[in-house]
Amino acid sequence: MKNFFYILSLIFIAAIVYSVMNMNFEVGLFSEDNLYQWLVIGAGICGLILSIIFVRYQVYKEKINSKT
Repeated sequence: MKNFFYILSLIFIAAIVYSVMNMNFEVGLFSEDNLYQWLVIGAGICGLILSIIFVRYQVYKEKINSKT
């Protein structure tokens, strides 16, 4: 589970760096006005889903360990 946390942390840090870089430089991919906002919203939703999966796994793991 530690590996999952480390990978998730690296993805989060990479997303922050990407967001800061995108604020300072103009990229042709984001020439439309709302495209960057949708990218941030999509990344937030993916992060939320991964967080929910992580919490549910921890609860399930505790239930399994308490039964044995």
